[in-house]
Amino acid sequence: MDGGGSERQLLYLMKGLDRRLFELQLYLLYRQGSLLAQVPADVAIHSFWDHHKATKWNWPGKIHRSQVRHLAETIQREKSDVVYERLFHMAMIAGPAISRASRMGQMVGRVSTIVSPPSLDVTRSEKRWLFWKRRLLSHSYREASRLLAVSHGTAMDARQFYSLPQGKIEVVPSPIDIEQIDKQAVAPIANAESLSMWQSRSNPRILSIGRLTAEKGHRFLIEAVALYLSLIHISE
Repeated sequence: MDGGGSERQLLYLMKGLDRRLFELQLYLLYRQGSLLAQVPADVAIHSFWDHHKATKWNWPGKIHRSQVRHLAETIQREKSDVVYERLFHMAMIAGPAISRASRMGQMVGRVSTIVSPPSLDVTRSEKRWLFWKRRLLSHSYREASRLLAVSHGTAMDARQFYSLPQGKIEVVPSPIDIEQIDKQAVAPIANAESLSMWQSRSNPRILSIGRLTAEKGHRFLIEAVALYLSLIHISE
């Protein structure tokens, strides 16, 4: 539960879902992260590495199979009806785990969300066994009860990257916690010296927040500023 966008989206869901309809549980690989303390007290947390230890000798797929088995056992033990995941790392585990649980008689629905264009995200972070991981993810996403993407661009990229059938992906933008933003907007500034420095500047300053990777689109902001400055120069 580090401070990434997907982790925050999970927090929004855990805080907002009606407890009269849902009993929530959170499955993690590691029980750690800056957002862990914000998980609602009524959400039970399960963690793979709470029950497993790293071994000196590993072979390809050993840890993955252990994670699939552990998640399937957790699904069966807790009698889960629906599994929701947002990260492709978890999609590689959740898909096979639900298939395993189904073979044991536990029927489980699954909602999977693709949050970044995989041609950039997956290829950037998965340097080893990329061909097999891509095949595993393609099968996992095909088997999902509902497959979502956070934008049309992400959906188009995922459809091509995983060779998914037309109409398989639905576009559902990530929610925004407007109430929390409004609270922070009126909260006192912790660093008054920093605030006065920004207020004293005559020229506007633009702040872009996001991981410095291509899919975050920082280049569009840079190009837009360059275009703006060129137009200002021409007008002068």
